[in-house]
Parts: sequence; C-alpha cells; structure tokens
Amino acid sequence: FAIVSFLPLYAEQAPEARGTALALAFMGISIGAAAGSPLATGLWTVAGLEGVCLVAAALLLASAGAAWRFLLP
Repeated sequence: FAIVSFLPLYAEQAPEARGTALALAFMGISIGAAAGSPLATGLWTVAGLEGVCLVAAALLLASAGAAWRFLLP
C-alpha cells in the first residue's frame, strides 16, 4: 500500500520527466529490498531483535526527516 500511495508524490517531483522519476524511485525501492534482507539477517545474528528494531527506528526517523526537509514547501 505504501509504494502505491507514493506513486503520485514521486511522479510530481519532476513532471517533465515523470518516467525517469518513477524509474529512479523504483530503483531505490528495489535496491533497498535487495540489500535489506541480508543486512537485517546479519544484524539479527549480531544484535538480536533489539538491534534490528533500533536500526529500523533510526532509519524511519531519518527518512521522515528527509521527507519533511525536501518535500514540504
């Protein structure tokens, strides 16, 4: 649901290059999905559930800060 919800937001970042913007967004999503699983598995073996949750919370706050900084007028 979240990916579909962000499609209009991605598309409006560069209306003159809508296809390129969507391609870059989906490339980032794909790289994140591909890299996230092995990184989370390694982190789980080293730090357990608490470590995975702390890293996830930090990344969530960083992405919310970036969205607030770059997407709000």
